[in-house]
Amino acid sequence: VEIYEDKDSARKDEIAALGGQTASGQNVFSAFYDRLKE
Repeated sequence: VEIYEDKDSARKDEIAALGGQTASGQNVFSAFYDRLKE
């Protein structure tokens, strides 16, 4: 079904963001806590 196709990979990016991964592959949560330690 065409409606489920992820042509622009927006769905993939959103699911990765829910898991804490950014587009660059950096974990959002670990980056936050690393900055917090500084």
